[in-house]
Amino acid sequence: MNSRTISPYIIGTLLLISMFIQMSRGESEECPQTFDVIAVRMCPTSREEYDKAVLRKQCSQLASKRNCSDSIEFKYHCVINSYRNNLFEVCAPEKNIFGYCTEYNEGGNIVQSQLSAPCNSTFPKCAAAYKSWKSYLYQDCYELVATTEITEIPTISDNKEMNSSVDISAILIPILVLVILGIILMIVFGRKKIKDRKQRKKQRKKGQADKEKEKVRSIQQTLP
Repeated sequence: MNSRTISPYIIGTLLLISMFIQMSRGESEECPQTFDVIAVRMCPTSREEYDKAVLRKQCSQLASKRNCSDSIEFKYHCVINSYRNNLFEVCAPEKNIFGYCTEYNEGGNIVQSQLSAPCNSTFPKCAAAYKSWKSYLYQDCYELVATTEITEIPTISDNKEMNSSVDISAILIPILVLVILGIILMIVFGRKKIKDRKQRKKQRKKGQADKEKEKVRSIQQTLP
């Protein structure tokens, strides 16, 4: 049987079995189904890039801090979301995916099959069955997300940086305005002071000249 034309009934049966196993396993554990979810602009395109992302994300170490059982291995995933408008990095247990692209569902906070994106021989191409963390092997699935449609989701640290920058701006802007106003007032009053000084000097000279004229006139009047 061609793996590309696998019967939908077989796929449906495998999906139900896989979902039952995963739900049973999830109910017995007191840890989140996924964690450390971050929106990204691109996903790994090779095993080398995937391995680097694994080392950077450290999903296993993060799982141990969340009281997760050692029997569940959390792996690095990079997948599309259910709305096909974002790519997400996420730590999650591997799942068996049959004939569909893999998605991260924000509402359910789980990694699962993207049921609106069945794989085929044209687009998107992916294996009839594969592990969810191997999504990087099927780049067609990433192409379901248009690059221009990717929206940035701010993290807590982003929000803190944004708030701190807003707080700094709220302090600096009024100070800057006051400094500029102070400089303008200094210039205006400085010019006025210089103008007044020149005017007083001019009036003083005029007064002296008038006195001299008056003195000369008085002398002339006393002459025979």
